[in-house]
Amino acid sequence: MENETMIVTSGLPNPHHGNETAMILGCEHRQGAILNEKKNLYQIGLWGLENLIWSPETKVILHWLGSDILMAKSLPIWIPVINGIVDAHLCQSEENQKELKELGIDAKVVPLPPLFLIPKPIPLPNHHRIGIYMPPDSNSADFYYQSLNIPLARLMPDDDFLFYGNTDIARNFKTNNIVWGGWMDNRAIISNCSILIRMTKHDGFPKTLAEGLMAGRWVISNYFLKGAIFCQPDVEEIKKEINSCVEAVKMDSAPAEYWRKNLNHKKFKTAIVGLF
Repeated sequence: MENETMIVTSGLPNPHHGNETAMILGCEHRQGAILNEKKNLYQIGLWGLENLIWSPETKVILHWLGSDILMAKSLPIWIPVINGIVDAHLCQSEENQKELKELGIDAKVVPLPPLFLIPKPIPLPNHHRIGIYMPPDSNSADFYYQSLNIPLARLMPDDDFLFYGNTDIARNFKTNNIVWGGWMDNRAIISNCSILIRMTKHDGFPKTLAEGLMAGRWVISNYFLKGAIFCQPDVEEIKKEINSCVEAVKMDSAPAEYWRKNLNHKKFKTAIVGLF
């Protein structure tokens, strides 16, 4: 283990963020209560922050995820408490930084990088396939515009779709051009798709989309991401952007080059260790 002075901590809803971040930083990852710990703590997400009990000389860094900001907006009374606990704040994007600023929190933008970086573009599949993220449960279906997904596939019967994520909530819809992938590794999603789509009412830093751009994939989103095609959450608008991608002679290499330059483990490590 490279880093013995720091522990990555996280709450139950975000274990993958904590696990991957600890592996990148070369330090321990823990979930649940941290009692009288003298090591510096790097907390991923708001969940579990209330379980941290540490010594006075310990520093605490909080990395805000997109969903955390929505929680803070609904419970602004907790902001002074959080500011009293945390020594430094990090967030996923410039948009998140602006939102936190409005809540009275000064945060630095340091996106959590993927565990496996993509060093060069991956060859496109033999035929176009469109990858669409499915929400984790029915309660978040509206948040992720799930109502658009099936109609989009039906509107484009000659195109293939890969639905990944919690596909169990929609498998009863029978459409011949949909592959129900379920929960998949990001690299498998990217290898099998040429276009990735994510529509959401709020976001932080969607790793799968950033990895897709690094791999040389078209990305369509209604939330700003460098190199992605911005599109409103409307079936006809999304169809139009998909057709534009399919008809393109070749992909622009600039997004892939940008993310390979700016999303790397060495840069991330330097930013985090420097805060402690």
